[in-house]
Amino acid sequence: MYQAHFRLEKRPFSATPDPACFFVTEPIQEAFDELVLRAESGQGIGVLTGPAGTGKTLVCRRIAVEVSKHFTPIFLANASFPTRRALLQSILFELGRRYTRMEEQELRLAVFTSLKDLALAGRGAVLIVDEAHLMNERLLEELRMLASLSDREEPLARVILSAQLSLEERLVHPGLEALNQRVVCHRYIEPLTREESIAYVKFRIEWAGGEWAQVFSPQALARIAEAFGVPVTRLVDVPDEPAVRIIGTDQARTLWRGPSGGTGTILGATEPPWAVELWRWVLEPGEISGGDAHISGSKEMIWVESGTITLTVAGHRYQVAAGQCARFSGAEHHSYVNEGPGPAVMTMISLVPPAVA
Repeated sequence: MYQAHFRLEKRPFSATPDPACFFVTEPIQEAFDELVLRAESGQGIGVLTGPAGTGKTLVCRRIAVEVSKHFTPIFLANASFPTRRALLQSILFELGRRYTRMEEQELRLAVFTSLKDLALAGRGAVLIVDEAHLMNERLLEELRMLASLSDREEPLARVILSAQLSLEERLVHPGLEALNQRVVCHRYIEPLTREESIAYVKFRIEWAGGEWAQVFSPQALARIAEAFGVPVTRLVDVPDEPAVRIIGTDQARTLWRGPSGGTGTILGATEPPWAVELWRWVLEPGEISGGDAHISGSKEMIWVESGTITLTVAGHRYQVAAGQCARFSGAEHHSYVNEGPGPAVMTMISLVPPAVA
């Protein structure tokens, strides 16, 4: 339902990572490039670690897509295998080979045969194991043995492990020393920064066919900006100012459109910690723009160019006529209404102090 409401072509956020929607930061790109390089060169085991929710699964799925040009990817999405037998069965299942009614050693030989067949066909295997921190030492040792298989000095299985941080501690355990020696690449993914988080949400909405400023109301954008400690302009790509920046009307962004054609346009803003925003509002007769309360210490000021604006602050109504200016606390619930017969035009300045952690 919300897709139609916001005119989205698909869901911007889903529980399952979609390799087609790959948001890349510089550290993620570096990790992706090195893991792909190590896998393609067959130099050893690659390890990707990071806190939960940092995008490791999506990176793994993108690696699978990338290496599929020359290799056969085997992607194990959940490494919570109870036994070695279950692990070997999963590998055979992903390869489309028979995996039932076989003993553990028979499964191991079947995996070896399958990997060798792929190598002879010029399609070596890249085994990508997600959630590898869930594996016990016996399973990790099985992966090490798979990574050690070779034919004519070429590895039969190029292994990439993706895991949460607990795997790092386990790799230094004496029982996993042989596995640790095979690791040639270990990349760590940091949680997104504030700026990257904003860019991520914008990227997902635009990927889904939406427009960031049209999905979120000015009030919602203000709340998001307050939470991140940035001006609204940072959210909607209105150019930030250096020492001096001339901003033309073509660079302004209209973030609100009323039912009768009114508009709310942000013309520019300053950088944190104190964010000052300059808006121009045109309200057609009967239109109202509601303003949620901002953080404590926020201030707003309006100057009415034409018409009359009915300003309501904390439940009290005030008439602001053309040529008049009104200033008030933005930390109170407030709204602007045009109750006159013609359009009302006003300029607004919003001052938002630094958010208190």
